[in-house]
Amino acid sequence: MNQEIKVPTMLTIKETAKVTGIAEYNIRQLAAGNKICFVKAGKKYLVNLEKFVEYLNTPQKAWCKYNELYIQISALQIIA
Repeated sequence: MNQEIKVPTMLTIKETAKVTGIAEYNIRQLAAGNKICFVKAGKKYLVNLEKFVEYLNTPQKAWCKYNELYIQISALQIIA
């Protein structure tokens, strides 16, 4: 019955930006894209700091349209 409950650190986007050095705009975009763990409390977004740091430390597979197009063109050249 005496289990310790771990309460996550929830910060606003502005506070998260100050702590991590990541721009508010970028954090807002990640939240809008559901790429980070957050809750909406009224008008404010509260970011789970531990999960956000975990997200930052996890390698992300980032593809831009240019890279995808280049890969597709390269594959066509190999076939031809």
